[in-house]
Amino acid sequence: MLYKLQKPFDYGKKTYTEVELREDYLVNDVVRIQNAHDKGSGSAFLAVLTAATGWDATMLAAVSSVDAVEIAKAVTPFLGNGLE
Repeated sequence: MLYKLQKPFDYGKKTYTEVELREDYLVNDVVRIQNAHDKGSGSAFLAVLTAATGWDATMLAAVSSVDAVEIAKAVTPFLGNGLE
């Protein structure tokens, strides 16, 4: 699913205005998210964003908090109970 960023950002030599969000997740993705819950809600949030976008933590640090929350909300239905 294509998500248009509310606040585009620059990373490297590119300006990002949108991101393709995954709609299909593997068990490994859900396990990684659940395991991140043990480290804290911030770690779990980052694990969701990484799984959804394919971007690493350094790149995600440049994403606005508004977009980060909206991305997490958008992919929650595809993760089933992986966020609990």
